[in-house]
Amino acid sequence: IRQSLREKEVLLKEVHHRVKNNLQIISSLLNLQTPYIRDRQAADLFRESRNRIYSMSLIHEKLYQSESLARIDLPEYIESLTANLFLSYGATEGTVGTRLAVEDIDLDIDTVIPCALIVNELVSNALKHAFPEPWRGREAGEIAVDLRRDAAGQLTLTVSDNGVGLSEGFAMERCESLGLKLVGALVKQLRGAIRLETGGGTRFAITFEARK
Repeated sequence: IRQSLREKEVLLKEVHHRVKNNLQIISSLLNLQTPYIRDRQAADLFRESRNRIYSMSLIHEKLYQSESLARIDLPEYIESLTANLFLSYGATEGTVGTRLAVEDIDLDIDTVIPCALIVNELVSNALKHAFPEPWRGREAGEIAVDLRRDAAGQLTLTVSDNGVGLSEGFAMERCESLGLKLVGALVKQLRGAIRLETGGGTRFAITFEARK
């Protein structure tokens, strides 16, 4: 029984390793193609797709490296994910910083992937729009990611920034942004609810129940 269990663990690790490698190959192909794209909008779409693929491949990499195939070091994962986004968008620590407060919570892969993609979309959105050139220099920009569990077991994922904020009358249900549409679909996948606050920057708070 022990030998059979060890064989299954090795096979599962190999599956995660191969999925990670395949996703990274796709990401690399997109990266190689990007310099040949002259249209700015198309190049941005390639970069956003590459970042989404990276966020998923990183999950499989962390599972492959983990002692337990059912558990990811969530704080380390979110830190790696946000660091990649800052690098992708050319954001430097001098202009925009990060503040991470992620509890080390056990989540299954079907919950981690939607959460990771939500963080990817909202942090990317903040890096693209929250800190335009005229705003920079007046104060230090900051993007914060917070994930915690309350006493009742409900989870709250918050992504916020202290940038220029959204336009007056902004509503997610009328937004044409692919990224925010994806966030809405992922929140539904988590069977959660999203709350948007726009005073003194932008704050997205997603609440959902952990899967049993």
